[in-house]
Amino acid sequence: MEKEELLCGLVMPISKMGDYSQEHWAEMREILCSCINSIDACKFLTKMVSDADDIGVIQRTIVQNLYKCDVVVCDVSGKNPNVMFELGMRLAFDKPTVIIKDDTTDYNFDTGIIEHLTYPRDHRYSKMRSFTEKLKEKVLATYKAAVENPKHSIFLKNFGDFEIPSLMEKASSKDLSIIENLLHVVIQNQNKETHKSSGALELSAPKINTLHIDTITKYNFFNFYQPIVDGFGNLVGLETLVRQKGPTSAPELPSTFLPQIKKAGLLNNLQVVVIASIESDYQSWLDQGLIIPRISVNLSGCRLNDEKIYDAIQSLVGITQGNVEIEISETQIMDDPQEAKRTLQRFKKLGVSFAIDHFGTGYSSLSYLRSFEIDRLKIDRSFIHGLIEDKNDQAIIQAIISLSHSINAQVTAEGVETEAQAASLRESGCDEMQGSLFGKPIPAQNVTELLLGRTKPTTEL
Repeated sequence: MEKEELLCGLVMPISKMGDYSQEHWAEMREILCSCINSIDACKFLTKMVSDADDIGVIQRTIVQNLYKCDVVVCDVSGKNPNVMFELGMRLAFDKPTVIIKDDTTDYNFDTGIIEHLTYPRDHRYSKMRSFTEKLKEKVLATYKAAVENPKHSIFLKNFGDFEIPSLMEKASSKDLSIIENLLHVVIQNQNKETHKSSGALELSAPKINTLHIDTITKYNFFNFYQPIVDGFGNLVGLETLVRQKGPTSAPELPSTFLPQIKKAGLLNNLQVVVIASIESDYQSWLDQGLIIPRISVNLSGCRLNDEKIYDAIQSLVGITQGNVEIEISETQIMDDPQEAKRTLQRFKKLGVSFAIDHFGTGYSSLSYLRSFEIDRLKIDRSFIHGLIEDKNDQAIIQAIISLSHSINAQVTAEGVETEAQAASLRESGCDEMQGSLFGKPIPAQNVTELLLGRTKPTTEL
């Protein structure tokens, strides 16, 4: 009770949920903060447990803030899943907690040993006044009981003697380390608020985020670039491919680390890091006065309507002056065509072009793709592999090229390994080619040599 300032953590919804509006929660938050901060016997500072002073991972912030709270008030109205999870974390720490809810939400969990109150959902003044007076009493009494009685418990100690450990760092497996590292990367876009001026979003591209660059380097993710050439062998593009430093000198391919990242739902997070790293490489080439071909960014498997992906591409477009092509899969379009069309149109306004990666392995039709204004189709390497021996593959490739040109889309053949394949593709009218015949993926420093015309990449480092 002698603490100069006590921290009251507030757990409650903040955004629209069913027929609860965002304004409803904002009003309730103001009522609760005003009520608890006005307790005379203690000096409380009431804050949402999700609030943070700096950019970080929201889940980590919540757990740390819950652990540090002197008392918690948890609004379970509507039984928001995030709120119920945070309540569970709060009870696990076994510190003072008061549960509140509106009069339209039922309790269907045990509150017998936890202080709890009900308030009117419509926030009627007379009843809310009574509620706030009772809440102040409950919060103060709950905190006093915990301070004055070491054995006081709202949950855990009722089941036996337990010692609550302090939060600490610990070693983890390689796979868990990958996931944890990515959780530290960029997920919070709070810094985009700094790009607002006089209430309007600035149209200029944000500066390169050095946090992304440091993270991709620190955790051994780095970019390789594979050359794309035209029918005459001229360099016209570079496709970005992410790699991870392995236990030996050879980099590990995505097949070794992407499954865990996808399983954890962190593919978009990694992609944001990759895009920021492309910015750094691109700026380095610009500083050397190099002429840079089209940069292809593969977003296959990502959620294209993710704002952090959009912001990252917008930033990349700013530094490259629109010299960017986004590669996506047929599945990303066909799963929800209407949503995909809206998303692609939004990206198109940034000045980027779009390519369908691994075309021919999905189930879309060229006539349908016309409505999406696709700029390029990339023929999957599986068709190129048997191009010389298999007449069926030859016929499929010729059909793709002819029909693509009919909808004003160009064609790039992937996985070109022999001169015979390249010659056949040229004869069929293929616009561009990519594969080991023209260069395997190389790191950024080797791209510099390539752009200077000093070397032709033949090995993947």
